[in-house]
Amino acid sequence: MPYYSEIRTILDADVGIRPQVEVDVVGGVLIYCNPETYPTSFPAQAGFGVAVGLHPRKAARFNPELYRHLKQLLRNERVVALGKVGLDRTEPADSWGLQEEVLTRILELSSPCQPIILHIRDGEDRQSGVLHLECLELLKPNVARTQKVVLHCFTGAQEVVISWCKAFPNCFFSYSGQARLFTEAQKQAVRRVPANRLLVETDLQYFRTAGARMCTPSF
Repeated sequence: MPYYSEIRTILDADVGIRPQVEVDVVGGVLIYCNPETYPTSFPAQAGFGVAVGLHPRKAARFNPELYRHLKQLLRNERVVALGKVGLDRTEPADSWGLQEEVLTRILELSSPCQPIILHIRDGEDRQSGVLHLECLELLKPNVARTQKVVLHCFTGAQEVVISWCKAFPNCFFSYSGQARLFTEAQKQAVRRVPANRLLVETDLQYFRTAGARMCTPSF
């Protein structure tokens, strides 16, 4: 989605229903975390930036050439964040070690002026929040305490919020449409997030609103 005209097409799309509260979308972040779709051009429209990273499901694609390419992309003034990067335990267990190695290498490219957007997804057979704490321990020796971090599609409990806030005071907690299905414990965690560290996200095209044909930032 490299051109603003294409962004407008998505924002103005007829998805079958209209939001209860109209939202004027004036900006956003376009995330590229698949090497096959890395941007070759960047949005010129004010308010829109780009994030580049490597999704943990693509960890096997990591090599020195990709590392250099990421480093070059991150130097572009339109690239505002490093991500998505992280850990995904829904992938086969034999890939987990590689995911951690790749994440550690990519964190070398982190910069104070570019937040790190983390994708952390635990397996269904593991207690929720465990992987967030494991990832936290991986970041501590590899990232400055003052680094801005965004926990993408966060669903964790209070103890996870507390641990991340303590380790990284500039940590942001981003919630998606999954919040509609939160347990009371997860709702309590949201209340624990400092107001200036709370984000909401579309994660387009996922988590569409009931009755809508697709998800857009208008909801």
